[in-house]
Amino acid sequence: MTDTTVTPPPAGPPLHALVTAGVLLLLYVGLTVAMMGYFAASEGKLWEHALLIYNGFTAFAVAAGGVLLGTQIQQANVTAARREATEARSESDRVKQAARAALAATHAPSAAAGAGALADVRDLLTKAI
Repeated sequence: MTDTTVTPPPAGPPLHALVTAGVLLLLYVGLTVAMMGYFAASEGKLWEHALLIYNGFTAFAVAAGGVLLGTQIQQANVTAARREATEARSESDRVKQAARAALAATHAPSAAAGAGALADVRDLLTKAI
């Protein structure tokens, strides 16, 4: 008999990781607006230093966006894999039932049939496969 227990879907990244990623993205947007307002009129070294800090923070924002988008893409992959596993399991069950039926047909008490019973079993297996 096959095991038909259903495993729950994966929960994905923990809530604190999603919250942290969201906060980082919001801070990135806020920093962008603040830099445009504060440093737009300035020139020279101050702007260059601010731009270096901004580029460093951009790396964190891109990583946060990757966390948020990566979970959605991975969930689609998991769903497709589960669907394929279910289809394979049902196909396996169908083949097992056909093999059991063929085995039962070979043990039928029809010794007089001989070659006819063998042909019937062959036809049954052909239909099953």
